[in-house]
Amino acid sequence: MTRLIPLLLALFLVPFAGATDAAEPEKTRWIGGIQVKAIDSDDPGIGPDEREIASLIGYRSKTTGSIDFVCSKEEGLEAFIFLEPRPQNTTLRYDVSTVTRTIKIAIGDEKPFSVRTNYLRTEKVHTPRKSSPPKRLYNAAIQGKPVRINTRMGQWVTLTFPPMNDAMRNFARECHVTNPG
Repeated sequence: MTRLIPLLLALFLVPFAGATDAAEPEKTRWIGGIQVKAIDSDDPGIGPDEREIASLIGYRSKTTGSIDFVCSKEEGLEAFIFLEPRPQNTTLRYDVSTVTRTIKIAIGDEKPFSVRTNYLRTEKVHTPRKSSPPKRLYNAAIQGKPVRINTRMGQWVTLTFPPMNDAMRNFARECHVTNPG
């Protein structure tokens, strides 16, 4: 049984060919890339047994949070929910300082639903523990529906996805969850 090394899993945004569009230099847009995951067996601390490449799609906003999606054979489709703005091309470092939290998510005009997440304190990111919330968030992104998220602080944060572009279409083609054929 393999499991992710939680200490130093870095997420690097590397644009796909054609992912940048000179016509939209200041607009929020999807940026595709790759993520290298270190996978360890049941002997944590001895060193990774293998590395896995995963597809990544995300965006940054100067005024709101964002959601990154990662797709790999090992983990399937994952969502990384940032409720605050963060800079372009940041590296996400996993940390042992995680807690389980419940957040509420409302997609478009739908009724809010509860989601259990792993919350990485140092990175201020929520990752759903089950596979269905990332799929619902991905569908919202494809359909251009806004997403509202309520944490235990009681304030709703609204995230608006950028429009489809070549980077998002590449991600959709490469991810085995979004394109099973």
